[in-house]
Order: sequence, then structure tokens, then C-alpha cells
Amino acid sequence: MWDRDNMGICEVVNFNQNTPTCVNRYLDEYEIFIRQNLAVEIVRKVQENATEKRTLSDRVSSRKPFGLPTNYTPCASGVPCWFIQKIGLKFANLRDVDNSKGYLHKWKLLVPKAPIAGQTDFSKPVGFYYDGNTRIAKPGECCTESWIVAGAFDTEEEVLAYKSYIFTKIVRFLLLQTVVSQDVTKKNFCFIPDLETYQGQYTDKMLCKMWGISEKEWSYIDSRIATIGGDDNGN
Repeated sequence: MWDRDNMGICEVVNFNQNTPTCVNRYLDEYEIFIRQNLAVEIVRKVQENATEKRTLSDRVSSRKPFGLPTNYTPCASGVPCWFIQKIGLKFANLRDVDNSKGYLHKWKLLVPKAPIAGQTDFSKPVGFYYDGNTRIAKPGECCTESWIVAGAFDTEEEVLAYKSYIFTKIVRFLLLQTVVSQDVTKKNFCFIPDLETYQGQYTDKMLCKMWGISEKEWSYIDSRIATIGGDDNGN
């Protein structure tokens, strides 16, 4: 029940298999209302323990990262360009490619702008990103609006390390807390810390230790995010 004149805390009740959990919290703690009480505790813990205060919202591109719409017609030659998945890698006219963000000559992780198309039941585990729906774009390659640039780097080693970070269940869980539709934009990455320097292989065990996530919290995260292709990424 909502009381217009009450500016204080609110009792939020979640039901899990008919078992209620009650937590008193402020509804305006974040710009986005996080539905699950345990998820709020995890988000708080990550923010408290993250040494870097920047988030991936500062790194991920806006829509249409190269100025090319989804319905852009492939060219016979020009700049290699990633189109929708059924078209794949074709070409764009150099004059049509906007490189004002400096992405073109970087190694880029491309992720679909609608990674959960068709899934409307958020009570079931969500996958978001996996090898089958993401691409590593080499220097000199661009993409249409079907993709967003999740990260751009100077070396292949960095982009592969960053990809392993994005693929962890913990990172995808933090993303889940902001998602209300099939489209994912840079704003949805606001709870994910930007580690700034990426090297090696990131796993959920590593992030649990880094951010102090308990076994109970990890079990909850594990239950909310789908394991894709049998690869649990070091869970």
C-alpha cells in the first residue's frame, strides 16, 4: 500500500515459494527500484567493496555506436561491418561510419541490444550474453544499431579478459536488476563496477572473493542466471 505523504522507509515483502521475507528500506535508494530484498543486499555489498567507483555505464556505448541503423543496406566493399546475426559480417560505406567515439580502430566486444528477446518471465533464469550472441570485432570493423559496443580496447588480450568478466553470472546478475524489457542500454550497466584494467580470466569465484559475496548470496545469484552451453565460467 502506498501512502503519498509518507517520505520514510517502506516495508517490502517478497514471497519465495509462499515464504515471505520482509525488509524495511527506502524506495528511492537507487534510481531503479530493485524488487528482491536479497538482490538489494548484494548490490549494496558490491558497491561498498568495489575499489573502483566508475561503472560500466561509463564504458558501454550508446545505441547506434557507429551511426548505422539496423536497416542499413550492406555494401559490396568498404568498412567491414557486423549486421544482424543472420546477415553477419558484410561492409559499410566509410562515409556513413561515425567514428567520433574512437571505437573503429579498437578491439571491441559487441553485444546484442536485445539479448533476451522473447523472454518475458523474469522469474526464470536469464542468460543475457554468451558466445553465440556476442562478437569480437577487430580493429577496422564496425557494426549497425543491432549491436552495442560493450567495451573497446587496444589489445585482443584485454577484450577477451573483459568478455570473461561480462560472462560471469555475478556481472549478469547485477545487470538483471535494472532490466525490465528485452532491450538493454548503457544505463542498465549502472550497478556493475568498471575494473578499468582487464587481464587474464575472470570467474565468479574470483568476484565472490573480491566483493565479499557469501555462499547464500552466491546460491541466489546462481539460481537467477542461466548457465549457457554447459560452461559455468569457473563457478
